[in-house]
Amino acid sequence: MKLGKVALVWLAGALHGTAAAGALLGVDYGQQFGKAVVVAPGAPLEIVLTPEAKRKDENGVCVREVMGRVERAYGSAASAAAARQPESALLHTKGLLGRRAAEELGWWRRGHPGVQVADTGRGGVGFAVVGETVSAEETVAMALQQYVRRAEELVAEKRARDKVTQLALTVPEYFAVEQRNALLDAAALVPAEQTYLVSEGLSVAVDFALKGAFEAGRAYHYVVYDAGAGSAKATLVTIAQPAEGPLRVELVGFGHSKAVSGARFTQTIADIIEERFLAAQPALRAAQLEASARSRTKVLQAAERAKLILSVNSEAPVSIESLFEDIDFKTVLHREEVEKRMAPVLDLVCSPIEEALAGQFGPVRVSVDQLDAVILTGGSSRVPSVQDRLAKCVGEALISKSVNADEAAVNGVAIRGAQLSKIFRTRPLEVIDRSIYAYGAKVVGQDAPIEIFPVGSVYPATASVRLPASQDDFTDALELELYEGERLFKKLSVRQTKDKFTQELCPMGVTYNATFGLNANRIPVPVKVEALCWGNPEVVTDQEDTADALPQKVKSVKLDVKETYTYLEPLRNKALTEAKIRLSKWDRAEEEELRKQDLLNSLESLIYSTREWLETPEVLDNGAHDYVEKLTELVSTNLEWLDYESSNATFDDINNRLQEIMSLYKLLSHYLSIDAKVLDLPVFELLRKNVSEAISTFNAFDDTAVAQANELEDNFNSLGLNVTREYTKLKVPKNLQYNSTFAESELAALGKILSELEPILTPDAFDTIDREQLVKLFMKSEGHLNSIEEMQKFRERAHAYRLRELNSLYTRKLRAAKRKEEKSKEAASSSTTDFADEAKATSTQQPADASTSSADSSTSDIDHDEL
Repeated sequence: MKLGKVALVWLAGALHGTAAAGALLGVDYGQQFGKAVVVAPGAPLEIVLTPEAKRKDENGVCVREVMGRVERAYGSAASAAAARQPESALLHTKGLLGRRAAEELGWWRRGHPGVQVADTGRGGVGFAVVGETVSAEETVAMALQQYVRRAEELVAEKRARDKVTQLALTVPEYFAVEQRNALLDAAALVPAEQTYLVSEGLSVAVDFALKGAFEAGRAYHYVVYDAGAGSAKATLVTIAQPAEGPLRVELVGFGHSKAVSGARFTQTIADIIEERFLAAQPALRAAQLEASARSRTKVLQAAERAKLILSVNSEAPVSIESLFEDIDFKTVLHREEVEKRMAPVLDLVCSPIEEALAGQFGPVRVSVDQLDAVILTGGSSRVPSVQDRLAKCVGEALISKSVNADEAAVNGVAIRGAQLSKIFRTRPLEVIDRSIYAYGAKVVGQDAPIEIFPVGSVYPATASVRLPASQDDFTDALELELYEGERLFKKLSVRQTKDKFTQELCPMGVTYNATFGLNANRIPVPVKVEALCWGNPEVVTDQEDTADALPQKVKSVKLDVKETYTYLEPLRNKALTEAKIRLSKWDRAEEEELRKQDLLNSLESLIYSTREWLETPEVLDNGAHDYVEKLTELVSTNLEWLDYESSNATFDDINNRLQEIMSLYKLLSHYLSIDAKVLDLPVFELLRKNVSEAISTFNAFDDTAVAQANELEDNFNSLGLNVTREYTKLKVPKNLQYNSTFAESELAALGKILSELEPILTPDAFDTIDREQLVKLFMKSEGHLNSIEEMQKFRERAHAYRLRELNSLYTRKLRAAKRKEEKSKEAASSSTTDFADEAKATSTQQPADASTSSADSSTSDIDHDEL
């Protein structure tokens, strides 16, 4: 289901390479309900529906043991299971993230009777279910996994192959460091490669800004009033469209009240129902009702339904079956009574707006008169008494109900997530988020923290601070404390691993330069801590001959930093590994159970369709009696097994039963197809001929193969090779092999069939054979014939493969022999050439001597003539 033209235009499309980067899922994960929107190349801004085709789902998981295995249910199914097994329903756990089990959690326990809260081993909130302690982070992770799986199914329907690799989650602005860490840990268990935490109020503001039209050069001021299940929040934002530049959405103030919440309304209505029930049952004590987790869960669920009705009508009928033991209860609630009971809470409805306006960030202050609208969102914003109180404090004209209270946040978080991920092409939009807390650091032993990021700091950001100098302490450690507001949340132990500083090296002392970051998820992190060693001052003389002593930095060293959370450690190391293993184990078990259930459904469907088929005239009139009888018995036996024994069946057991029925079904079906054919004497004479030829062909093939191989004998002999030996040495690939033992049994079966056919292939004998016997004989003959013919094809392909390999071998050997012969010729030729050169050199030398001799003779002659 698509969200709208504006959003689709805003998310113009994916950048190159987006498919490889995966899809992004935006989740408005509230205290009670959640909505999700997926962003992918094939599905831009698609709402992810629940299994019941609804647009929002209840957040939580039911974990219980059924027949010796862990079974989980999610969303509305988990809520429904709570009435039967309240101790297994781990619902609405977002508010427990980052909290310690030792805290007073009565507000949550009262709304979730029967659930056993347990310590996770690191101090966090966990739950004792199915013999294990499951952390609050794991419950959120399991719920998020369901959104991811449904999103991936939706993307697959759009013919895209993307998997969800990134999450964008709404987060209350007031969530502290530990709560944000816990939400990120839950996302890591999904698992998500990257997670973005986006302020709930800013998410609504982004969606609102992109759907509106704003005059350039003017600033618009809005309060996003989110009345949710866990608290009421007011986010003051400014939206401006500069003459040049992108649209800007800026958070400028925030306020909230946990006293004003949908859960508080539900609990108040539940209290009224319990009071009336106890008044109607004088013999029943309040302690008895309080001790029954099922009864209290039924009351809370009835109260939730009544709250929704009272948001529209002035009265709501309540009917609870077996509220306590077998006692039914009915009553009618009136809105006036509930509002009277809720008066102290309703008086606080405007407090978040007042807080947001009073604690604005920056020098520019916005008053109520300067507000353009108060945008209502969250389920409790529909409560008439809430709207009435808001109208009184800001004016009826400012109340804007045009925003979709259920989906504005999820649209905005998906869009903001897509922008932060930088893997989608988006309309330019500048979103400025600010911290509602100050963050500071203090050296242990110092009086007050040094402010690093003041209230209203824009993030992400980095900042550096110079910690106080020390001239007499040269230890190799520095202990720091980090504060969120006035609350200590982390200690840093800074140590030198080398280059120890001493009095001699640093006579002017040591200072520390610490750089911190406030990341995009508003979690402060130490970036770098350096130790600065200061030496003796250098005298600098100015033009007026005055001297100032300036200390000289001798050396700076980057130090190792060890972090320790003081309130609650995030999921790390052993705890993280155990959580991953547990969820993975349950996932695998559920996948196996799902496969088993699918197979069980297939078996059930086959049983009923087979039973119906067995009752058709075709089967009753023409089916082989023994086949029909056996299949009917199988159907009856397995139908009874399905009803009484299938719950503990294994996958293999179910599969064996299915295959047995399917095999006999196919056999009977094939029988009927043969029975419809003409099966006269000429058909069986032809059958005998085919069987005889198949046996002969199979048996004669070895001789044929040898003869064809021997055609290469002369070629192989010329190379000194034995063609038969080379043929048998060749190994055939597995895909060309056949089972020789099975082939022998098939040949024996065909031989037996020939012996059965021979006596009946006369007109008189043939006419005495029963039709059913003829059909079965034909089926049997056809089956063995097909089998032996198929194996014969394998033999022929294997033989062809061997012949190709023989020819290839011959070609290689022949080529090698020719190369060897050529080398021999070259060697002989080279030897002949060397001998000829030597002879030539000898003959050349001999004429030189002769010439010399002739010259001498000539000279002698000349001399003689002259004499």
